[in-house]
Amino acid sequence: MQDLLKWRKRTVVVLATLFAVAALFFTARLSAHQNSSDLDAVWARVQRAGAYHFSADVRQTSTPLATVGNAGRSSKETAMHMEGAADPDAESLHLTMWTSGGSVQDPASGAEVRVTGDTALARRGDGAWEEIDGFSGLFAPGGNLMAYTRAAENVVNRGTDVRTTPRGEIEITRYTFDIDGRQFAAHMREQMMEQAVAGGLPAGVQMELPKVYAQMTGTGELWVGDDGLPLRQIFDLSFPPDAHDYATTARMTVDFAGFAPAPALSLGYRLEQGLTAALHHVTAPLTLVTWAGTLLGMLFALGVVLYRRTRAVYRVISTAVIASMLSVTLMTNTQIRLYAVAQAARQSEQEARQAQAENRTAAAEQLRAPSVAPHTDPLAAADLQAALAADASTDPYFDPSCA
Repeated sequence: MQDLLKWRKRTVVVLATLFAVAALFFTARLSAHQNSSDLDAVWARVQRAGAYHFSADVRQTSTPLATVGNAGRSSKETAMHMEGAADPDAESLHLTMWTSGGSVQDPASGAEVRVTGDTALARRGDGAWEEIDGFSGLFAPGGNLMAYTRAAENVVNRGTDVRTTPRGEIEITRYTFDIDGRQFAAHMREQMMEQAVAGGLPAGVQMELPKVYAQMTGTGELWVGDDGLPLRQIFDLSFPPDAHDYATTARMTVDFAGFAPAPALSLGYRLEQGLTAALHHVTAPLTLVTWAGTLLGMLFALGVVLYRRTRAVYRVISTAVIASMLSVTLMTNTQIRLYAVAQAARQSEQEARQAQAENRTAAAEQLRAPSVAPHTDPLAAADLQAALAADASTDPYFDPSCA
């Protein structure tokens, strides 16, 4: 009898321990889910608020890997300051960027940049607009300054605190999180697929995850004001080595301001947003193709069921299957080939623009370099050049490199 009582007590203790562990586990999961939902709510408020102003500081460091080809190379560091406005609905950015040598007090010393979708234009002063490549890919992928928060995981609410911001000392709620590179790469792939389908790529063709994002790691921090809108975000990101064996790290700090007052989440607004999202989903290129294929398949199946016993239907089915397989393959290959040709032409244009930019940079550096040595007598230098020229004209064995 005593053994039975001991066994029951042990069973109760074990079960209680298991329930406690399970409760702690699910509480942690619910807490993490709640914190992730908090970030989603911030994102939704930004979308509803529309356009806003921002200022950003980006410091990017490229470090050469320890390889034979990188012997003698050193790290490269680039610092940028940007101020401008963003419109999430229009997927657009309009900003002025300053690098070394510029001043915020002099807007003309910076470069004006406009980003719409995946197209970026830049100019200095009143110069002509020129297309640039890959401008917003690091600090605002897809033209979205909060894009990295869409891949946040392990979100932790650090509570409230008073911090100094461009608007003064404000009580903020601080969130910290990790950034899931593969999740973010999947998000970017969806955007790239939509752009590729709009550019002529056949619907249904799969794209690989962007390597630069899939292998990315990083951490983030978000400050949220009492109105539920972001005040500041800080990202520390590490990217995989590029084709030149340089690994890149970046620290980005973005301050937000100028949000329009967010409307209340009324029932009518939620219904409108739901209908808009559903309509966008139904009218998306991939969805339309799916619906069309489903409808044709249903009609074909209905015809087969109604006339399945006739020999003519058998011949029609066989011919249709063979023809569809051949035609779809040919059409898909043709579209892929045309898309590849268009992308190759675009790549050539990008390389040409990059070469022109490098030539302009080299020419500017050459112009900044002093053309006259300050410690050399110009008259003595002229006499030396004249003497060398005379020796070269009279001595057939004269070598100017030995002079």
